[in-house]
Order: sequence, then C-alpha cells, then structure tokens
Amino acid sequence: MAGLKKYEAGTTFDGSMRAGECFVLSGSFRIAFGAQVVQLAAGDVATLPEGGYRVVVPHESGAVYLMAWALPKLSAAFR
Repeated sequence: MAGLKKYEAGTTFDGSMRAGECFVLSGSFRIAFGAQVVQLAAGDVATLPEGGYRVVVPHESGAVYLMAWALPKLSAAFR
C-alpha cells in the first residue's frame, strides 16, 4: 500500500502514522518523532517509525514524497 503526499513551502503539521518507508521525490522536509529529528531531501529513502510526528517543510521549497507500508502488516490490523 502506498500514498503520495505533496506539501507547499512553509507547511507545518502534526499527525500520527504507521511505520513505513518514505521515498522523497522532490524538495525537502524535516520530520520529528519526539526528540528524534530526521532531515530528508529529494532522493532520500528512510524507514520511519510508528507514532506521532511533526513535519516542517522549509520556506524555500515544497516537498513531494511517497509513503509505503507492507500489506501483510496492515491487513492483520484490520482483522
């Protein structure tokens, strides 16, 4: 399962997510999981943990990224 996300420059938001792979297609952003902060830019791939997060997209550019999750793990959650 996958989801494409696009955010304008200067966007900041909070959310909650399942653990998954993040593929940054363009731009850059910073994502914080509590005290752990990860800076990602175009071409980066990162395994992100489950839980609450905060994303900050810099004022200089937007960001486009793809999040991917393993279907077996997700389908088990819905049983």
